[in-house]
Amino acid sequence: MRKMIPNQGGEIFNPNQTGYWFSWSDNLVTTSSALNTVIFVQNIITKEVHMVRSGSTQFVPTRNIPNEDYNNLTLFPNPASHYFEARFDVPINEDATWEIYSIDGRVIDNGSLPKNIEGFRYQSSHLPSGIYFLSIKTPSYQITPKKIVIVK
Repeated sequence: MRKMIPNQGGEIFNPNQTGYWFSWSDNLVTTSSALNTVIFVQNIITKEVHMVRSGSTQFVPTRNIPNEDYNNLTLFPNPASHYFEARFDVPINEDATWEIYSIDGRVIDNGSLPKNIEGFRYQSSHLPSGIYFLSIKTPSYQITPKKIVIVK
C-alpha cells in the first residue's frame, strides 16, 4: 500500500500489515464540514485500486478488472461545454457500461454501450463547470478512465 500524502512520491507500507491509520492537517480548512475527502488506496503487488469517500461507508474496489491498454479512449472537445465525443482506437468487443463521476468520486451519470461500438456523443450541457472522469467497463476489462473538463 502507498500513502500519497504529503506528496505524490508517497510512503510505501508493509504489505503484510492488516490495518492502517492516516492523519494529516490542512491549515486551509477552517471547519471539518468544508472537507470532503476521497481516498484511493493501491495494492502495489496486485495493482488493485480501492476508493472511499468521506461520509460514505462504502469501500469500492476496482474488482481486479485489467486495464485495456491497447484501446485508447479519446475525449473531444476537451474542455467541453454542451457535449463531448468519446472515441475508441478499436471497437469495444463486448457490451460495456460507462460512468461519469465527479472529482470527489460521486457517480453523476451512467449508461450502457452495445458490442462493437466505436464511440458515442454525451450531452454535457446539464453538468456544471468542473472536472469529471469517464470510465468504460466490460465484463472482462476496463479502459483507463479519462478526464473531461466542463466549462460554461
